[in-house]
Amino acid sequence: MPWIAITPEDLNDTKLAPLMSALRTAVLAEGQSDPVSTYITNAVNRTRRMISACRTNQVDADETTVPESLKDLVCRMVVRAAKDRLEIELTQTEQEAWRVDERELTRISNCEIPIETSANSEAPAVQATQPGPKISGRKKRFSREQQEGA
Repeated sequence: MPWIAITPEDLNDTKLAPLMSALRTAVLAEGQSDPVSTYITNAVNRTRRMISACRTNQVDADETTVPESLKDLVCRMVVRAAKDRLEIELTQTEQEAWRVDERELTRISNCEIPIETSANSEAPAVQATQPGPKISGRKKRFSREQQEGA
């Protein structure tokens, strides 16, 4: 599956379009833009961080994309953030979905769920390794024969 960018239109597949329209336009200050774009960026960034936490995963070079298999999860993250902005409580179903989403992201970051690679994968960042401490035994200054004693 390819990696895709999440758009505000994708959110209409997650929740009813009238609700999404309200979440995107309600209670905006004069000149304030649609806050959903910021929520999408935040959700995509968090998802990509969780994916890259597993050293065997590679993220797409395009920082605005996520695996298509995680599209619904990212959209639910955006909806939760938008509802929180308007202080709308999550339904019981949404709360359960949140718990499932968090478990899935945790399992991805723990390398328990494989993520599809992208044709445009960026090379994993090489971490500089710190040399470990070098420990050597102490040289004896005196031997048994050199000691005084009975």
